[in-house]
Amino acid sequence: MKTRLFAFGLIVLFGLLAIGCAEKLTYQRWETVHDGMASDAVQATLGPPWQTIDQTWLYSDENRSINATIYFDQGKVVGKTWVDPQRGMVGKSPNVNQPGESEQIKAQTIK
Repeated sequence: MKTRLFAFGLIVLFGLLAIGCAEKLTYQRWETVHDGMASDAVQATLGPPWQTIDQTWLYSDENRSINATIYFDQGKVVGKTWVDPQRGMVGKSPNVNQPGESEQIKAQTIK
């Protein structure tokens, strides 16, 4: 009886571990991240970022050649990108100039 109970307990434990170890960085999960989403909700969805730079979170899975970036402004999502071999690059970065915008560059030649 104790052996059956112990075996059942192990099965339940391994089942819970398998659920907890499920890959969080998936395209389907990334799609649910939306503008205005809070940073704690993003972390609950995708897991902790691989690296953070200012208000940008970087996610990476080298084994599957996946890179995702989540851009924040004041703790809220303002853009996201996804890169993988199947889809290429998907999403938008808030740091890219909008159509019609331009920068004026002044150069001076020194002789």
